[in-house]
Amino acid sequence: MASSGEGYDESAGVETGCANTEGAADLRASLWDAADTLIEEQKARLAEAVRGFAQALRRSGEAFATEAPEGGDAIARAAGQIAAEIEDFSDTIGRRSWRTVLADVEDGVRARPDLFFAGALATGFFVGRLVAGAGSRRATET
Repeated sequence: MASSGEGYDESAGVETGCANTEGAADLRASLWDAADTLIEEQKARLAEAVRGFAQALRRSGEAFATEAPEGGDAIARAAGQIAAEIEDFSDTIGRRSWRTVLADVEDGVRARPDLFFAGALATGFFVGRLVAGAGSRRATET
């Protein structure tokens, strides 16, 4: 029994293998708690950033309505409706745990993989355009 690392240490009055297992379990639980806290903080920041985007979209629509009299009201209403949907999404993210949000995303991807891939493609295109635009501006500045 002593060869497996477990046994009874008479001087300490404890079983040596059991103490190590409990310590590892406590460490693992502490690490999961720290990771969970960090993810929840980042989720709250994401929700706030999304909410800020929705507010900016709403303000842009309102500014467009005042500067473009023809059709400006329709664009402002559309921007307001989209902003409201984005704010609802942000509130949903903020209220739910990250594990629930992740499970919902996984379910959505399984239900509509075509929509997921289209969104990923659009996001990649958008990020690529941002990077290319930033690179061309840098090249003209130097």
